[in-house]
Amino acid sequence: MKTENRIFYYDFLRAFAIIAIILCHVDGMIGYSFRSLKLALPGLFTTVALTGVPLFFMLSGALLLNKNYSLEEFYKKRFTRIIYPFFLWIVITSIIGVVFLNWTDTEILNFIFGINTPTWYIWSLIGIYLLMPVINAYLKEYDLKGLEIFLIIWVITLLFNSYEPLLLKPLELRYFSGYVGYVALGYYLDNKQFKLSDKTILYSSIAVFAISTLIHMINMYYQLNLYTEYYQNIIIATQAASLFLMIKYWDKCSLNPKSIYNRIKSNFIGKMIVSISICSYGMFLGHYIILQCIKPLNIHSLKLLPVILVIVVFLSWIITYAFSKIPYLKRISGAN
Repeated sequence: MKTENRIFYYDFLRAFAIIAIILCHVDGMIGYSFRSLKLALPGLFTTVALTGVPLFFMLSGALLLNKNYSLEEFYKKRFTRIIYPFFLWIVITSIIGVVFLNWTDTEILNFIFGINTPTWYIWSLIGIYLLMPVINAYLKEYDLKGLEIFLIIWVITLLFNSYEPLLLKPLELRYFSGYVGYVALGYYLDNKQFKLSDKTILYSSIAVFAISTLIHMINMYYQLNLYTEYYQNIIIATQAASLFLMIKYWDKCSLNPKSIYNRIKSNFIGKMIVSISICSYGMFLGHYIILQCIKPLNIHSLKLLPVILVIVVFLSWIITYAFSKIPYLKRISGAN
């Protein structure tokens, strides 16, 4: 695993994203209710953790757009990085599922094709990678100005998805909607030179994140149904965008070597953040079967939520890390 020449705030965001995704799924296993604030606590954690998937898409855009590559080079490199580890975890998950959990063929197929399982993300990512060279060519031709037009149309589709998705149906805007907007947004926020000072952007993004998270919490707590589509709605998009900017500009504003951020970067916590970031894809693929092995224990205690979260994060990380050290598994471990 290569750790040199890495951009730390990318690693910070990626590590946060994978832990957030695992937290969502631990929440879902333990269960939560909105009958009281205490019972709603895991659900309130989820309002922040739901930014995990959008952040992964945004990081793909920040890292892969506006690059020079051939179609063959791009598809070969990208698809081998996601498909080979996916095949490895299909085998591992299927064996464990059948031998220890009495899985049927249907449960195996559900895992493979992402039917009520986290692997739906893999298929969405494959679709985005197929489209990525088109977005890349568009960006190279029209630069950030063209991307702004794309994002304006995408935000309009988010507003319709958030409130009245059927009203958008007569207008064929599917090519501007969906997860591909997060890819464009990630590149845009990573490269846009704002006229405001770095500190102003940092404080503004903190405020926007807090307000949008509060709106999300109120929506979930009172079941207001302010949006109809998970991830593809304006509330979560605002949370993800402001969180992306918050971490980016926290990094830019922390020039003092004695600042908390720089101390984190240079100590053990920073090394763990980078390692989790490197192992994040393998962790994403592996955490589902770990949760399925814990599920029969029928744990519903909120007090055990942080314990289970730490266990699942640690096991999925250490397994991916160990695989990355085995010569024949290194390339397909999901660590890169």
